[in-house]
Amino acid sequence: MSANIHGKAGVRKIMFRGSTSPIGLDIGTSQIKLLQLRQKAGTFSVLCRAVMPTPDSAFAEGRISDPEKITFKLEQLKKIMNLKGNLVNLCLGPEAHYLRLIELPSLSKKDLQKTLPFEIEKHFHLKAVKAVYDCCPLAKTNKAPGKGSMKYILTAAEAETAATLTGTAEKAGFKPLSLEVSPLSLLRIEALSANGNPEKYGSRTKALLDIGYRSSTLLLTGKDKLQYCRQLRIGVFDFLKEVSCGSNINFTEAQRYILQHDALTAGCALKSAGQLAEQITGSISYYLEQSGTDGAEPQLLSVSGGGASILGLLNYLQNRLSIKVVLQQLPVFSCSRNGSRVKEPQFNPAIYATAFGLALRGWIR
Repeated sequence: MSANIHGKAGVRKIMFRGSTSPIGLDIGTSQIKLLQLRQKAGTFSVLCRAVMPTPDSAFAEGRISDPEKITFKLEQLKKIMNLKGNLVNLCLGPEAHYLRLIELPSLSKKDLQKTLPFEIEKHFHLKAVKAVYDCCPLAKTNKAPGKGSMKYILTAAEAETAATLTGTAEKAGFKPLSLEVSPLSLLRIEALSANGNPEKYGSRTKALLDIGYRSSTLLLTGKDKLQYCRQLRIGVFDFLKEVSCGSNINFTEAQRYILQHDALTAGCALKSAGQLAEQITGSISYYLEQSGTDGAEPQLLSVSGGGASILGLLNYLQNRLSIKVVLQQLPVFSCSRNGSRVKEPQFNPAIYATAFGLALRGWIR
């Protein structure tokens, strides 16, 4: 498990490793999303993409509980896709991983590796011998003369959870190249946006919100680095439950309703939307309090994930948060075809954000 964040600000030319990217495979609680990119003459586009419902009862508490169901679904998907190769990058969702920003004294790589097991057990109450973990350096700080320190993204997951995910993909005929946590895929997209244009993207504070099925992830970025990360206890499931109970319809009908009608204007999901807005506001306030003069309030919120398709939600958040709220931009979709016979729901490129970031991993250097 590794961060491998590409696209540092100031790099003027993107270098590709081959004509096609690894396959970005985002296996979520509610949906399986797959995406592969291709490049020609220094520009890239989508080779193929697909989104399919995750089999019922295949997940429990954010972890794969029935690998056979997922493997069967992936085998079906693989047969009907125009994929090039079988190399795949995977990620663990919010409920299956731990992530924290930490600060340590400046250490050699050898000493850092010795320190990590203690940090894992300290911050996550997770036995290091039963976990997979990694860290990514963010920035060096000097709080006092001669006493430097380094900020890191520290990530970890239960070894069994990670092995189940990679094993499921392998049984379907894929060859896993890497396993990371979902927020790092979103950061890679931001780094790509900043590539060659640091004045526009690299210094401003920006919020990223990925709305998953059971929970959401909020990231604050600035100076081309992650500044803050928090998992929010609200997701698409909460909206569906509220609409289902309030209108006396099942979850399938509720899902169709929130994708085709403005449930918020109709007053059907205001409680869930309000809780999401409150958790975002509280998280930003906490970040500003902790960072002091080094922190800056974000002026833009980019939304991705399945919840980005809920009609009226972006407008609601913009009114509640008093900042500009937009869909996460993935411009490569503008000139790309599906590349498969998979029938997609109402298309929204932002749902592919994590899969897109996974496809970029290791392909762009």
